[in-house]
Amino acid sequence: MALFAAPPPQVMKELRPLFKANEAFGLVLFRLDTVLPENKPDLVLMLRPLCPDASHLSAVDRDEVFLFLPGADDPDRVREEVAGIQQRLKENEQVSVSAAVAFYPQLDYSRGAIPLNCRKGLLHAAFFAPMGLAVFDSVTLNISGDRYYAEGDLGRAVREYRQGLRLASSSVKLLNSLGVALAEMGRKTEAREMFERAAEGGPADFRSRYNLALFDVANGESDSAIERLRECLAIEPENSEAVLQLAALYLSEQGFREALALLDEGRHPLFNDSGGNGFAVRDHLVRGVLYRYLAQAYKGLGRIGEAVSAAEKAVACNPVSARAAALLGGLYLKGGEGLGPALAMCRKAVALDRALPAAWLALGRVLLAAEEFHEAEEALRKCRRLAPADPEPCLLLAEILEKLDRPRDAASLKARAAKLGPAGV
Repeated sequence: MALFAAPPPQVMKELRPLFKANEAFGLVLFRLDTVLPENKPDLVLMLRPLCPDASHLSAVDRDEVFLFLPGADDPDRVREEVAGIQQRLKENEQVSVSAAVAFYPQLDYSRGAIPLNCRKGLLHAAFFAPMGLAVFDSVTLNISGDRYYAEGDLGRAVREYRQGLRLASSSVKLLNSLGVALAEMGRKTEAREMFERAAEGGPADFRSRYNLALFDVANGESDSAIERLRECLAIEPENSEAVLQLAALYLSEQGFREALALLDEGRHPLFNDSGGNGFAVRDHLVRGVLYRYLAQAYKGLGRIGEAVSAAEKAVACNPVSARAAALLGGLYLKGGEGLGPALAMCRKAVALDRALPAAWLALGRVLLAAEEFHEAEEALRKCRRLAPADPEPCLLLAEILEKLDRPRDAASLKARAAKLGPAGV
């Protein structure tokens, strides 16, 4: 079924001769905001005495009516006339009606496409309901493009955004919307170009800079991503998306002091129920990630007690986070909390997500400390299969194999780890 339904055949049969006979025209689609009571006449009957003499009414059903305006080419004048009709309907008939206006000629739309543009305009008018009124424009096309995007029709979404940009070439919102859709289609170069244009056109535009930062992250350009994310936070200091991305980047680059400064628990409003304007900052799941990153920063700086406290808060915020459980288990071991609590937390992490390398790594490390060498070896080999590029499980396996009197296998694993690079913190 089409997202924006075409008029019924009988309506198009009435409208086509009018379209053909006029080089320019306006078309209005009226729609009732509520169900029409049985004791009320059809909308077309209520509209008839209120419309200009030269106009033509064509009813879609009881609740929807097209109004054809020959020669109309002044959007401001038509908007004023339509708003007047809406007001008189409210006063005379006690009914609330929304309306959308589209014109021919506009861009490269055919005459037959104008009714569909009116229907898209009603989606735009819904933002101002009840008694919403919209004239088909670049904003309408952004809204209809977003609707196609939400339905998974990326091709039509891209076409709507491009048409919108023909009407408003510097629209930051349209450029960002088009960039996101192109990126979803795998057209990365075109998408980046849209985001760059948006960033140039809007000096305080958060979204374009954030999208460019994500591109940089995907391409391994950490320095550029960090700079863009800092720009984002200068625009929206409490945006949790940007805070989380920047913290993750700092940690990946071992910028523990920078991450700690960013995630100042006592100062940053994202740790409080009342703070932030990002996505779901009041949600414990988001705050759990913030605490997990804070724990990693403390751990990297050797402040294990504070790391344990932050990791415990992360687990409390999200008890089913395997990453938080694995981190806390490892910190219990490092902080001398005892093998029992450490092992329990690491087993919980593995149970929550058997495909998470960090969970198997933490479990293997704790089992090694408990001198459960064979079970530790099994856990670390699973970690290696899941994360073959990580040198850390190789080094821990080598340590186990040395204890099991297998020096040749241990040496091979150490050589392998050396080729992979330095282990993480």
